Amino acid sequence: MSAETPPAPEEVAESATLVVMNISGPTLVSSNQDISDNGSEIASLPRLTYKTLPIGAGHHEFRFKAFPQGKRVATLEA
Repeated sequence: MSAETPPAPEEVAESATLVVMNISGPTLVSSNQDISDNGSEIASLPRLTYKTLPIGAGHHEFRFKAFPQGKRVATLEA
């Protein structure tokens, strides 16, 4: 049994749907979770909410506002 890379799909979607959720629990100070895509804010979500967003094809770098500290980054090739 060998691991082979599957062939690339012949059709490439021009857009995709991103679902962003803020599932944070109770905190002393309530604040929205701010998310940006390639430097532009795409969502500011209150606790226990979600949003669906269309995103175009290509490279995306999602950054989540650092709270209380740290760097939260997710990359995606759509």
